[in-house]
Amino acid sequence: MVAQTVTMRSERNASSTEDWPKDLSSANPSYIRAMETWLYSRIDVNGTGSGGAQTISAVPTILGKIRVETALSAAGAVPLYDGTTTTTVMTLAASMSAGVMTDMAGTRFETSLAVNPTGTTTATGVILVQYRVI
Repeated sequence: MVAQTVTMRSERNASSTEDWPKDLSSANPSYIRAMETWLYSRIDVNGTGSGGAQTISAVPTILGKIRVETALSAAGAVPLYDGTTTTTVMTLAASMSAGVMTDMAGTRFETSLAVNPTGTTTATGVILVQYRVI
């Protein structure tokens, strides 16, 4: 399995920019924009790859969305774990179609976020995992 991580920043306004003071040095903290950094990890679900669990984040993490980039084969499902392989939070079903987006709506992983594709060595597919380190 091969993972590639890309950082993307998104901005949310804490309040309307019309209310912002001209001199930000005296700004009330509630006027300052909140920045969130979302990380993306591209996981190649390849049964002939490194095998075993692959850690996406080794620290507490908030999961955003999961998108199937290349359809998952019928050979194996893809469980997501909190911890290396201790607590299964959810499992992406085998044969999931490309383009399927699963919104995990801020699911918290207390120790780490890991995947462990199951099945035979013929398992294939690619998933994109969006997450934020806490």
